[in-house]
Amino acid sequence: MRIQTNNSLNILSYLHDESLIELTEEGTEIFNQIILDFLTELSKSLINDTELRKHSELVSFAFYCRQANLNKLKHQFTQSRDFRIGKGIVFHITPGNVPMNFAYSLLSAMLSGNSSIVRVPTREFIEVDILISRINSLLKRERFKEVLQRVLIVRYDSSTEWTSYFSQKCDVRVIWGGNDTINNIRRNPIKPSANEVTFYDRFSVSVFSAKAIVDASSLNQLASNFFIDTLFYDQNACTSPKQIFWLGDKETIRKAKNRFWGKFELELRNRQYSFPVNSSVSKLCTVMEKLATGELRDSQISLTEGFPLSRIPLSYKTEFDEDDYVKAGLFFETSIDELAEIDYFLSSNCQTLSYYGLERSDLEAFVATVRPQIDRVVPVGRTMEWSFIWDGYNLINTLSRIIAIL
Repeated sequence: MRIQTNNSLNILSYLHDESLIELTEEGTEIFNQIILDFLTELSKSLINDTELRKHSELVSFAFYCRQANLNKLKHQFTQSRDFRIGKGIVFHITPGNVPMNFAYSLLSAMLSGNSSIVRVPTREFIEVDILISRINSLLKRERFKEVLQRVLIVRYDSSTEWTSYFSQKCDVRVIWGGNDTINNIRRNPIKPSANEVTFYDRFSVSVFSAKAIVDASSLNQLASNFFIDTLFYDQNACTSPKQIFWLGDKETIRKAKNRFWGKFELELRNRQYSFPVNSSVSKLCTVMEKLATGELRDSQISLTEGFPLSRIPLSYKTEFDEDDYVKAGLFFETSIDELAEIDYFLSSNCQTLSYYGLERSDLEAFVATVRPQIDRVVPVGRTMEWSFIWDGYNLINTLSRIIAIL
């Protein structure tokens, strides 16, 4: 594929000639060795730099790409006798509020045997700049000239024609974003032979065992883990829980709430965390709008108690969409007697259920018998951990094709 560029396209990845880009159109086998070597070297360049340890997301990505984990993933996804190769060119449109999302999307396509065109956010993030810089250093090496023709990272304004152009040329289009974003991008057609993967607006929840919290000797780690899941990105991540289910009897739940939220507020003070003013105002507007429309009608609602954290009791199902500002420390709380009661409150846009104090066997029984509308079940603190099984997709399989030999 040849791409003639112009000033409206900001090319971030290294190229020999930025005026005429050549991108390999043919897929290669999944977990191609030169790709594995490239990612291993990328991981080393990040892990060995002590200055980067303050960027936890870069460290997490580096550890995910280390050789031992790549070998584990290769073993996991290549056990079938099917011969799988990449579909060709994957066009990634990544979200503007989660900086490292582009890296994992690119990683999925690379290990699936594809070339990639990745549009990163127009807003600049230091983590994005650092990672692209390390990628470029490797792309300059003669050893990785094959990888050079498989990676194009760009930034451009949404008003330009590039989304339309890349959409017409790609074999897979991957869109990360809200529902409105996806619908707007879909106005740009793709080839009849191409397919599309969308990661739309999602809503995640948590379930806490009240007894486990009351009986715990310390809640320091839980408070830290919950912060990482939620306020690390101001609840912008689709994995961030916004509704909490408290499992237990009324008195135990009361004690657990007091203990947990007290510890969580201490965690915020220790981190010197402050809520953005604009986010806090938008949050209150969402609550007041739902009160005015009758979507929230619990008499116990207080907009000042615990502020700037805002905890809203919820005993009935309420729909949330991407226009609702359930962020900036806004949490809905629901008390339940049995785990199965959660299903009543879930909608088709629910992604992750995180948990604390529950046995795996209870969770497995819940999933097997209730078949809830969720895609993942993970411990609190691990909601943002990347997996190639995401939103119900097996990304390695989705981004590759089988050549059948009968």
